[in-house]
Amino acid sequence: LILDVLSPFLISFIVISLQPLTIIWRKSIIEKAKRKRAQFKDLVVIGITGSYGKTSTKEFLVTILSQKLNVLSTKEHQNSEIGISRCVLDELNEKNQVFIVEMGAYGRGWIKLLTDIVKPQIGIVTGINQQHLALFGTMENLISAEGGQELIESLPKNGSLILNGNNQLILSNFRFLARDLKSQIFCSTKEKMDIWAEDIKIEKDRLSFLVVSKDGQAANFKVNLVGRQDVENILLAAGAAKEIDFTLEEIARAAEKIKPE
Repeated sequence: LILDVLSPFLISFIVISLQPLTIIWRKSIIEKAKRKRAQFKDLVVIGITGSYGKTSTKEFLVTILSQKLNVLSTKEHQNSEIGISRCVLDELNEKNQVFIVEMGAYGRGWIKLLTDIVKPQIGIVTGINQQHLALFGTMENLISAEGGQELIESLPKNGSLILNGNNQLILSNFRFLARDLKSQIFCSTKEKMDIWAEDIKIEKDRLSFLVVSKDGQAANFKVNLVGRQDVENILLAAGAAKEIDFTLEEIARAAEKIKPE
């Protein structure tokens, strides 16, 4: 009986006692990852955040870039500071030319923590909605973290930003925020922006559409996907690929290899 009464207090004492060790371990992992990342001066890092579509955009971009480059990407459930740090420490090597990082946020300042680790030069914001508003408390906090403001502010002056031009919250909050960057690319399936899709056809087991960019390039895409929302994510991936000198024709050929899963 005495043991039953004391057990909750004993467990609480053990948990509290271990917290300082956990904090020290966490900081050590992050600092080691920062130091290792700093050794790769020529590495192109692409950070992806948003309220939705991050994983799909990441996987599409991995498939496209892997046709020409050695690509490392964070794996499933590696979107936190420890997961990303472990990916850097365990997998990043001198053969990697591009590192694609999916960034999850659980509060204001979270994305800033992740960008301090990996130092992205290209940022993708997939879209903003209010489904996680309760987690962040205010719309201002959500836009700062999951909404991409911290990612945008972390990019260098010669960096590039890829944005979902279909998303009204992005259009109203970020159209002028990143004007000092090398490039700010809006992608849309609705309007002619920097990169856009036309003639979208949803067939039995694939999507086909024409992608056009403001610089005059155009290419027909045929992908083994059936969700119209995937066109948005492919455009975002295409925008990032163009920033590292892929043509739309090359991107279209690579996109044919995208798998439905």
